[in-house]
Amino acid sequence: MSAGFYTEAFGFALSSLSSFLVLGCLVWLGAEALNREEERYRRSIDSSPVATIMIDKMGIIRTANRLAHSLFRYQASQMLGQSLESLIPDRFRMNYAGYQYDYKLQPEPRMIGEGRELFALRRDGTEFRAEIVLSPVQNADSYYFMAVIVDITERVEAQQQILRLNRMHKVLSSINSLIIRLPSRETLCSETSRIAVEEGNLSAAVFVEHDIKTGQLKMFSAYAGGRIIEAKQLSGTETDAIRECLRTHRTVLRDDKANPLSNGKPLSLISTGVQALAAFPLTSPEHSLETAMVLYQGEPFLFDQPDMKLLHELAGDVAFAIANLDRRQQFEYMMYFDSVTQLPNRLLLADRLQQALLQADNNQGVVSIVYMDIDRFKQVNDSLGHTHGDTVLRTVAQRINACVGKADTVSRWGGDEFVILLPGQNAAEASLVATCIIGALLSVIELVDGQELFVACSMGIAEYPRNGRDMDTLINSAATAMSHIKEQGGNDCQPSKVDTNDILNDGLALETSLRHALRLEQFQLYFQPQINITSHQIVGMEALVRWQHPTQGVISPDRFIPIAEKTGLIIPLGEWVLREACRLGATMPTLTVAVNLSARQFHQENLVDVIRQILNETAMPAHNLELEITESALMYDVESAIAKMEQLIALGARISLDDFGTGYSSLSYLKRFPIHTLKIDKSFITQLTTDAGSEVIVNTVIAMAHGLGLNVIAEGVETEAQLAILRARGCDQAQGYLFARPMPYQEVVDKVRLIT
Repeated sequence: MSAGFYTEAFGFALSSLSSFLVLGCLVWLGAEALNREEERYRRSIDSSPVATIMIDKMGIIRTANRLAHSLFRYQASQMLGQSLESLIPDRFRMNYAGYQYDYKLQPEPRMIGEGRELFALRRDGTEFRAEIVLSPVQNADSYYFMAVIVDITERVEAQQQILRLNRMHKVLSSINSLIIRLPSRETLCSETSRIAVEEGNLSAAVFVEHDIKTGQLKMFSAYAGGRIIEAKQLSGTETDAIRECLRTHRTVLRDDKANPLSNGKPLSLISTGVQALAAFPLTSPEHSLETAMVLYQGEPFLFDQPDMKLLHELAGDVAFAIANLDRRQQFEYMMYFDSVTQLPNRLLLADRLQQALLQADNNQGVVSIVYMDIDRFKQVNDSLGHTHGDTVLRTVAQRINACVGKADTVSRWGGDEFVILLPGQNAAEASLVATCIIGALLSVIELVDGQELFVACSMGIAEYPRNGRDMDTLINSAATAMSHIKEQGGNDCQPSKVDTNDILNDGLALETSLRHALRLEQFQLYFQPQINITSHQIVGMEALVRWQHPTQGVISPDRFIPIAEKTGLIIPLGEWVLREACRLGATMPTLTVAVNLSARQFHQENLVDVIRQILNETAMPAHNLELEITESALMYDVESAIAKMEQLIALGARISLDDFGTGYSSLSYLKRFPIHTLKIDKSFITQLTTDAGSEVIVNTVIAMAHGLGLNVIAEGVETEAQLAILRARGCDQAQGYLFARPMPYQEVVDKVRLIT
């Protein structure tokens, strides 16, 4: 501007106007730009793939995209002007208010309720699981907050389902590991209910039995709230579901949000919050005592298809375990109880008698037994038949039981013989029991067809330790006393007159002679052939030691083997038997030679080295040597026994479990033992054609052994009828007097050559 053209005041005014015009222009341009920016921002929010809203500092919604309206079920623009709190259920609003205050002090992108459950509220009052992320946004005149809301219901349900499935897999794994070692049905159900609740996160687990005869439902195992529930009354809904489950033998599900399980009545086990149950049948319909497993959930609709698949597998595993336990219990019952009288048999009596003798030794006490035989019982069977004979045996058993105390044991020894164990009672007290029995049998026995019968009995009494210092001697003393009564006409009792001092002197003399016999080579081996039942060929032979005493003649192993075991002489004697059996067996490479190992010999530290040396010295093929070991020898230390058997097998030898059925090993160990052959004890074979229980046991043992891939040999076969049953049941081999008695080695060789 030229000097002097305008006055100074006008120039100042013009300059000021120009400044205002420029400033106004700039403001106009800035507002236009902001409007365009805000419009672009709104379009960006509206096109967002997630629900997005803009909130001012007061928490009022100023902008909300279409997805936000849809997610919260509002019509277009209805969300504008609403408070953010209106989108949050009442129970979360207090926490939100505090969060909003903190956020205003330090605005930055963050998630509301991170690490905690958060629900959002729709216009219609329904809720959904949500994640809300807040971010501060600043424009020309104010701060805003942008909220992004995501419905995570499906994600959470998927995560929860994965957790449930993982828990169910853990439950399956835990229960499957228990199945093979649990001793009883009660323990199985108790542990299963506990694991299902604690590891499966179920509300409760219950096992219920249904007695078909009475129609009653009984809860026998239940777990809930971290504790075992002893007793509870089932609600109507539970009862209906369980009965339907057992009637149809199908899984029954009650999964209703209306919560029908409470049935309007207070329950002692499940609270009214339980909203679902599933009942699974565990036993077959023909079972007299049906069992169901009932599982409870605290929320409805949690028993979905993946869960039910695993729960069906769980129920199947538990049902399999129950069936196995029932079969094992039935098998063990048949093993230790007489099938006619239901009394303990001689195996169980032997166990109890042995325990009574040990207790008497510890307490310096006495034990008495009564050996009883029914007079002229053969005449009863011959005249009236075995059915009536069995009725007589059952009646006699009942009357004997009425004369003894709870601590006493009445057993059926075999045939018409009974043995009564009286712990803590002397011979005089046992005589009173015997007198009571004689009096009880004076009453008439009425048979089913109306016939009447009177029976009498002869009894012998033996007292420990006066009449015997071991189980066999004690029983033999009582049996001898009973025989004397029989010879005098029967129907009476008599104490034994055996003096144990004579037995001790004989034992000492026998031990002295036994020590000389080893040095003087008075032992020799006999062999009993083992026959293939199908081909009738001799496939093996069992080595049996005999003592040829210079003055007493042949002494039975039953007399000298126990003394050899007790004194340790069994070690050198057993080594001689092994070496001699292998020396002779090496000349017959087509036959297997079976050699018995005593318990003491089996646990010998250097047994494997001794056998290895003998095989090398005799050139005996290791695969032709079969080592027979009894159950009792293995049960002393199971893990050590398994390790030693594996070492013997590594040499090439075979292992046979001898006298199977007479020991006390758990059947669960049988599959762990690395054995090749199972030998059925002759006590079962002897009664195979006369006792139904023995036949069932033999059938079961053969089937079980074949199921485990084992060879089966039956000992003590004496009749064609016994052989026919064994052949029909698929038994592999047999030995016994029906084929040949034990004989010198050369006679076996001649017999093999004659057959071939």
